[in-house]
Amino acid sequence: MEKYSPERIDAALMGVYWGLCTNPSVYPQTTWNVRQAKSRSIGTVPAFKVLFQVQDENTVRLLWIEEISALEDTR
Repeated sequence: MEKYSPERIDAALMGVYWGLCTNPSVYPQTTWNVRQAKSRSIGTVPAFKVLFQVQDENTVRLLWIEEISALEDTR
């Protein structure tokens, strides 16, 4: 992620963060307690995969954020 400016990373992740805050249970589970969200690549803004856990009704715990290729950014 060092190759991108903070503004680009924020732009890529803002939609994912909004989704995690409003309805995290709609994202698919990868294991019994881990879910996965993906952002989409738009122009020069990269796509990211976010792994997270829902701790309780008010808390989502971010576990991992990684850049994914354009081929992987489909849902």
